[in-house]
Amino acid sequence: MKYGASLSLMQPLYTGGRIRESIRLAKHQQSMNVHQAELLHSSVCYQTDMQYWNAVARRELMNIATDYRNSVASLARTIRERVEAGLVDPQDLLMAEVKLNEAEYQVLQARNSFETGRMALNSLIGMPLESETEVQESIPVVLPSDNLPASDGSNRPELLMAHDQIKPQLYVGIDGSYSSPGYDFKTDLDPNYAIYAKLSVPIFEWGKRRNEKRSSAWKVGMANDYLNKVTDNVNLEIQTARTSLAQAIKQVDLTGSSLEKARENEQKALERYEEGKISIMEVIEA
Repeated sequence: MKYGASLSLMQPLYTGGRIRESIRLAKHQQSMNVHQAELLHSSVCYQTDMQYWNAVARRELMNIATDYRNSVASLARTIRERVEAGLVDPQDLLMAEVKLNEAEYQVLQARNSFETGRMALNSLIGMPLESETEVQESIPVVLPSDNLPASDGSNRPELLMAHDQIKPQLYVGIDGSYSSPGYDFKTDLDPNYAIYAKLSVPIFEWGKRRNEKRSSAWKVGMANDYLNKVTDNVNLEIQTARTSLAQAIKQVDLTGSSLEKARENEQKALERYEEGKISIMEVIEA
């Protein structure tokens, strides 16, 4: 029937704000982890958007290739009717059929490119590769870049993480402790209590505190430099994106205008060909 028990209790008498600073440091670490999760989420959303609109663009190109194939097929039918009527040289039909084969090949290439893009999208969003994920028919017309909402990127996760790296520094304090060794495992009850306090104060540390303060100041300075670098990169990225968007909008407008003119030119060339005023080469070129 030998038994015993012991209890140890430690109570900080003075910590020089170390506990308070530890709490602040933990909050900063939590904030950094939250912003890191936001950065990861933002990156995944960005990659998903890029892959989705890439698939939409490939689908639109496939539709354009299909329209071109249909246009050439319509031309080939018209020429075939005129050849059968003995109005044009059969060589015109051969040239049109060659163009039709080329158009069919372009459709196959465009369809293969679209299916590849859709498989890449399925892989990113966790769907089976062969799944026929629905995407839009074409990229919508965007607003002029001047109408976009102004943003300085201050809510970007990488900026917030750079802010979080400017952490508060911990202070060194004094610890005290109290303890009791308990029983010495005798048969009879023989309590043996001991209460003590221990105070540890550094007398001289060869400039350690001064060096730690200088090191902390350097670290804060490096964190501020990193914050400025991230800020510059974000601003450059925003301005570059706005400039690229403005140029892309102008390019889309010019291309759309050229496409409309080409479509009108095709109709007029076909009418002139039916009247026997131009050759088949001019129609194909139109």
